This record gives sequence, structure tokens and C-alpha cells, in this order.
Amino acid sequence: MLLDLLEERANALGHHHFLIDPEQPNCSTSYKDFHQGVVQYGEQLRKKGVREGDRVGLPVRSAMGFIPAWFALLSLNAVPVPIAGDSPWAEATSAFTQVGARWYLAQDQGQWQLKPWTAVAMTPGSREQRYPGGGVVLWTSGTSGEPKPVAIKTSALLHTAEQVSGVHGLMTEDVGYSPLPLFHINAEVVAVLASFLAGSTVVIPRRFRRSLFWDHIQKYKATWINAVPSILAIVAQDATEPEDIRRVRLIRSASMALPSVVREKWLHRWGLEITETYGLSEAASQVAANGVQDNRVGSVGKPRGIQLRVCDDNGAVLPPGKTGVIEIKGPSVIDPHWGANKWAQEKMHDGWYGTGDVGSIDQDGFVFLKGRQREVINRGGEKVFPREVEEVIRRIPGIVDCTVVGSPHPILGEEVVACVVAETGESTAVLANRVKKFAAEMLAGHKVPSQVITVSTLPTGSTGKVKRRILTQQIAQSEVLS
Repeated sequence: MLLDLLEERANALGHHHFLIDPEQPNCSTSYKDFHQGVVQYGEQLRKKGVREGDRVGLPVRSAMGFIPAWFALLSLNAVPVPIAGDSPWAEATSAFTQVGARWYLAQDQGQWQLKPWTAVAMTPGSREQRYPGGGVVLWTSGTSGEPKPVAIKTSALLHTAEQVSGVHGLMTEDVGYSPLPLFHINAEVVAVLASFLAGSTVVIPRRFRRSLFWDHIQKYKATWINAVPSILAIVAQDATEPEDIRRVRLIRSASMALPSVVREKWLHRWGLEITETYGLSEAASQVAANGVQDNRVGSVGKPRGIQLRVCDDNGAVLPPGKTGVIEIKGPSVIDPHWGANKWAQEKMHDGWYGTGDVGSIDQDGFVFLKGRQREVINRGGEKVFPREVEEVIRRIPGIVDCTVVGSPHPILGEEVVACVVAETGESTAVLANRVKKFAAEMLAGHKVPSQVITVSTLPTGSTGKVKRRILTQQIAQSEVLS
């Protein structure tokens, strides 16, 4: 299937650019050359013993090195297991042994070398995992718990990429810019596969660099940007003004909730509306997205190529406008009986997967997110959604960013704690009083933080998501502003 698509794109597009790595000499490859390279490399891997379902550890160091190897493995119905190129050996060992890897690709002077994975004993049962048809294994973000392996079929990757390409109207003339890590599902599906299916070009730097962001976009004439809120916030705070961004027609935001203050900064400063989306690894990235013609501010858009419903705590389906837990079903949703996905069985009911996300869907089919189910704070029986409080606090002058978490309370069960990054230079007591006063004017009393803690930075993962569990551990050691 994938080889047929590669040949079709090569014949139709020839020397049209597919992939550009702006930080590497000879930084681009055409559809024709990419097809030839993948076929040749796939044949080399086959001759060395890689077979259908084999898990192959694949460190990510650059787009030009990783993406052809990724495609070659998928073309053999094998299973690439991407990890960060700078991952410590212990982390790589843990990842590969959990999924019963048989091989790993090591780089030697810029060339891939296939080696058997025999470093340590495998996790019990991992060698017996089956991956018919091939796919990839990635990990959940681990922001609220331990990361779990997510095995995604190739068919699911292609289905989602087709939905992404369609909802955003990607065309051959488009040039995407994606400064996101390739060992996560978003970059692989949204940036690479969606661009491939559209026959367009994608520019992928090795990492996000604020100083090069606009330079890359202008040099390569990007028409759309694939980013996450943390990157969009950093760019909005920077003093750099691009000379010409008239070609940019789409700013796609994913991975976490988009703060309204960030959206407003982009709109007021550059006249660019950010398109918010919703996805998760367990659905091969995109679940819902705003479209070219139907973009509703405050919503993550409509379900795309997938079924979505909202249920109460007892599993009953709720009507439009009611808040509950989001469940999804469709060809891109994780199969609990495939590969390393056994852990997902407890989250699956009659084919519906419980995402753990809380939200609602309106009469027009637009989805609105409130947050994660496990992040909801129960203060004396009153439910507090952290995102609602964070949206208010981010509007306070001098507050750079914030995250709201729950902390144990002997009477109320939990109390609301705001962890803030500030740049005001005022005393901690003054800042705390100002935050509480502003919040009290905008929120119901039970939502107002009872504690405000200053932090120099918020702990985040590689996709920019805040690691809330680390914050809760740090609260006892942080300075409490009373």
C-alpha cells in the first residue's frame, strides 16, 4: 500500500520538493529521489533480515535521516520505534525492551547501521506481541502519569493523514513548516504524511529555534505552520518582526489547549488566526479540527473521520451542550488487541475508547474541551477545571504563564493552587494578592486560587505539555505566597 503511494507520487510529481531540512547541506529531496531512496533502503533492510512485524528502534537526529528510514520500515510492514536522538541509553533500553524490539538502527558517521537488539532481556511477553501489517510504536506524553506504548497501524496513520490534508485543504503548492519532534505522532502524521498525501512540500528543522522561526518561514515561502501553543507563545513574545508573511494561510495548533491570550496576540500583531485542533496518540493524532471554512474560536473543531460522543460518569451519552468524558471510535483509534496495546483494553467499551478528556459538543458539532478528567479539582464537592482558571490568570499583566493544579486539603479534599511564571519584579506577597484579587473579580469563589506559587519555569515535555505531576511534587518545596 505505502509503496504504491510512493510510486504514484514519484510518477506524478517527479522533481517537486517533498522534504527540506533547513539545517543540513543538500537539504532537500524530491518525490522522485525520495521514492528511489526508500525502495533501495527497504530492500537493504529486507536482505539483512527485517520482516513484517519486526520492531526496529529508530533514533531521531534529523528529518533527512529519519523520514526515509521510517518510510522504508513501514514499506516492509515492519514497526519503527522512534525515540529522541539524544535519549540516554537507559531510556532507549527501556523503550525497546517494552515492545520486544528485534533490531535498532544506529548511526555511524551519518550512515544507518542495522544491528540486532540483544542488549538486555526483553520485557516478559513483549516478543509475543503481534503487529500484522506494520505500523509504529510511540509513547503517550506522560504528563499525568507514566508514558505508555501506543502501537498504531499503518492504515490508521494514512487514514488520519488523509483527514488532516482534507480539512486544511493542503495542495501541491503548499509548503508546511513543522518545528516539532519527529518521535511524536503529530510531526509524523500531520507534517510528514499529510504533506506526502497532498503532494506538497514540508520543511522540518531539527528543533524549534526562536531566532530562526521567521527566517525559515520566509526563506522557504511557507504557506502553513504546524506548531504547539508553547511555540506560538514564545514567538508572540519575541520582538522579531517578519518582513513578509503574506503567503501564510494556516497556523495549526495542537497537542494542548491554546490559551486565548496567545491567539489574540497572533491576531492583533500579524492578523493571523490560529486554527485549533484536538488529537491524541491513541487516535494517530487528529481527532477534531477546525476547517478552512468552519473555524469556530474557542472550539477545537469538528470530529474528522472519526466518531465522537460525550458521556457521563456512568457511561450514558449526554446531549449537546452537556459536559462529560469524550469517547471516540473509528478506523484510526487504538486497537487494544494489536501490538503493545493490551493496557488500552480497560479503556475500551463496545468499540468506544475513553480518552480521559472532558468536554462538550454543541448543536453544530463543534467540540469544546475543558481539560483532563484526572486534572479536575474537587474543592469541597465543587468541580474546578484548571484551564478556566489559567485563562483568567494569563490575562494579568506581568504573568508570563501559569498552570493550576489541585493540592490535598484536610477539610475540602483539594484546594486550588496556581503556579505562575512572572516577570514583574514585585514582592511575592504583592503578586499573590494581585492574582487572587483579579481572579476573584472574574471567577466564582470556589475557583479562586487559595495558594499562588512562583516558579522560574513550568516543567514541560518535548511537545510543550506541562508535566502537572511534577508541579504537585514541587508544591511542598515551593515558596507559598499568602
